Amino acid sequence: MTSSRMADPGRPAIDLLIHLVTPPSDGGVDGVDWDRFGDVLGFEAPSDYREIVARYGVGWFSGEFFVFAPGGEEGQNIYDENQTMMDIIGDPQWQESADETGEQWLNPDGATTLIDLSDPREMFAPWGGGSDGAYGFWHKVGDDPDRWPVAYTDLAGSWLYDRGGLASFLVSALTGRFPEDKIHPVVWESPEFIRFPN
Repeated sequence: MTSSRMADPGRPAIDLLIHLVTPPSDGGVDGVDWDRFGDVLGFEAPSDYREIVARYGVGWFSGEFFVFAPGGEEGQNIYDENQTMMDIIGDPQWQESADETGEQWLNPDGATTLIDLSDPREMFAPWGGGSDGAYGFWHKVGDDPDRWPVAYTDLAGSWLYDRGGLASFLVSALTGRFPEDKIHPVVWESPEFIRFPN
């Protein structure tokens, strides 16, 4: 089912997301020190991520997807969660599993991309996850963070990938562009953003 609020696909993905999911009226996280973000995590924040943090803050997109924010509360702070998630994706068992089964990332257009977890600590960085235990990572391909694809995976049977970045992934997931058997959440007719409780 595709949302009735979907807009012209020629628009930038962050504009599509804002059109699709109304941001909170009081805005998101103010005053983020993005220089500190780079110093702590070792890379510049993609511009759509900055916009999502500024517009939405920390919470659930349609009760399923969440995005960490700099300085968020426990379990929501990208600085605190970074090492935990890097330890998870850096576990050699995931590389062995992907190699053995020939798993591939699945793009919303149906194309597939070979999974490469050979150097996960260098090639991936966490942005959030999902209510069913899935993990969200930027795939740091190239020097421009605005061109990094994102991966969303339970590190077992679900391996989703969007070359358009984080906002593009959220739009694709919330409007049912991924096959239903590859992603957990039910697509909402009118996707919502719900803040995490303080």
